[in-house]
Amino acid sequence: MGAIPTPWSLVATPVTLERLVEAVRVECPDLGLGTRLGLIEGFEKWIAVGDSWVARFPKSKEAAAAMARERELLSRLAGRTTAAIPRPLHVGRQVAFDICTKVPGTSLWDEGREPWRMWPATWQARCAEEFGAFVAELQAALTIKDARALGCGPPAFPYPPSELGSRLSGRLADAESERFLARTLGEYEVLSVAPDELALLHNDLIPHNCLADPHTGALTGIVDFGDACIGDRNRDFQYFEGLFEPQLLEAAIRRYETITRRSLSRGRIALYHAVAMLSHVAFAFEDPVARQLEMKLGWIRLLASDPNRRDTTPHHGT
Repeated sequence: MGAIPTPWSLVATPVTLERLVEAVRVECPDLGLGTRLGLIEGFEKWIAVGDSWVARFPKSKEAAAAMARERELLSRLAGRTTAAIPRPLHVGRQVAFDICTKVPGTSLWDEGREPWRMWPATWQARCAEEFGAFVAELQAALTIKDARALGCGPPAFPYPPSELGSRLSGRLADAESERFLARTLGEYEVLSVAPDELALLHNDLIPHNCLADPHTGALTGIVDFGDACIGDRNRDFQYFEGLFEPQLLEAAIRRYETITRRSLSRGRIALYHAVAMLSHVAFAFEDPVARQLEMKLGWIRLLASDPNRRDTTPHHGT
């Protein structure tokens, strides 16, 4: 692949699977499009998935610019992580799209199911440990200076404290959830991150974006680097907290700390988790699909009512 071009002067993007496939077929006749394809509609792009490749079509100029930044980052990260990441293959010339390699493995979240929960404990532990290793490798792959040069800045999501408060205050389901919001925002507002705690983050390591071998538990790949940013090195564990058993979070942290020789803060990770869940609720109010909003409000009720999670104060090193 040649140099990354500047974002397209956006052409009307085709929206049916047939038109997406035709755009790929015209520019990449050797990809092999005879097999059945899948089509996914994301918030900012349409995605066509083949056997060994993924084509992405942006819905706006902003999405096209974000895809260009992501491609440049992926090119710089190539070969620097044990788990596979997408490799850019082609950038569209006539229509706004790009093609990357398809990462091997099965998503840890499959259409509402979590198949990894049925794995033997040793497989789950392996996946958690390799997750910790991936975060360590990613943070070591680029300096902060180089990451900034690629367009990585502070995280845009989860929302900053003032925005989160304005979006959510008075809108949660019950008084206990409102108290949890106020307490979390108070801790978030006074959080201070030292310069040596900053690192390149994936910032969207949700189960959808983590792929593993369903027969061994090995972490095979990580996808969707569109939210990559520079932030507190603890933040990339924000979705592991709460979604996985505590012993798996500890396994991931221990592996990270062994590789990096740096300590993480369990309290800070718990705080980032709470902020992330609140931010997802705030986003759901903007785009309210009733089932998703109610589900996410339930997350906050669980966090607010769990005595083991009430004190998220990020005491250093704990």
